[in-house]
Amino acid sequence: KLTCDDLVSKAKKAVLSILNKLYKFEDNTIAIFVKIFDAQVQPIAQYGAEVWGLQKNVGTEKVHLFAMKRFLGVGWRTPNDIVYGEFGRFPIYLNSYVKCIRYWLKLTRMEQSRLPFKAYKMLYKLDCNGRYTWASNVRKCLSLYGFSHVWDNQGVGCVNNFLQCFKQRIIDCRWQEWDDHIQTSDRFALYKTFKTSYIREPYLLINCNRFIKCALTKFRCGVSDIKVHRHRYKNLNIVDMNCPLCNSADEDEVHFVLCCPAFDDLRKQFIPLKYYRYPNLFRLGLLLATQNENILRNLCVYLYKAFKRRSVVIL
Repeated sequence: KLTCDDLVSKAKKAVLSILNKLYKFEDNTIAIFVKIFDAQVQPIAQYGAEVWGLQKNVGTEKVHLFAMKRFLGVGWRTPNDIVYGEFGRFPIYLNSYVKCIRYWLKLTRMEQSRLPFKAYKMLYKLDCNGRYTWASNVRKCLSLYGFSHVWDNQGVGCVNNFLQCFKQRIIDCRWQEWDDHIQTSDRFALYKTFKTSYIREPYLLINCNRFIKCALTKFRCGVSDIKVHRHRYKNLNIVDMNCPLCNSADEDEVHFVLCCPAFDDLRKQFIPLKYYRYPNLFRLGLLLATQNENILRNLCVYLYKAFKRRSVVIL
């Protein structure tokens, strides 16, 4: 744990250094950020993962979430599954699982005279006698994903093919877990209307001002300043949900984007008529799910200006 805490600290410093350089060059394209993260930060965060990668709560995944949330410009309270969904990335601890299993397979194929092989055999015997060891973590991991027979056989024939199969299995399980959480939680009532696949969102590929793009990110993630986002977990019977600009309806996502008369001029300028002619949740979902770059860029500008106008009126 002490080692992992030190790795987390070093990895966070690397993340901040990368973000500062990207901001300096005014480059906020996600492809560059992800490539640099995978090349420079992930090796730091996963150093020695063959040993500790199957342990829970080691903290290295926090670096991954920290980096993604800082890049998106959202707070640390933003739901993790939404952040994963926006990036279309899986947790890096899945890579740690693969590293551990690869190292375990390497140990089982070593010559019996090698010290690592002898050390592993000691751990294996302790596990067989009911003691909790590193070998116990390997056994539980293989059993969890349906590969108990690999543990029973203490190895496989073709290592590369098995590792590909194992990696795909843990990715599929993670995808099902993510989808189930999105579909069943009330927290994601709006998000599940437009997020239907685990892919990187097209609006993140647009090269525009990061503050303007951040307005759309916060709205999609449900962490903006509108009342429905601020009071989602509070008792709505005692919370004033009226729109502070028009006082004609509750300030929810549909009202803010498609209905509020205070933004009629912005709406006509930046949002196509077909989305707000008959405003409802379905049409808002279509707008947020669009892959048209011009519509996405205009939506970012609309939300940025609308949030700015709202803050001025409230103050």
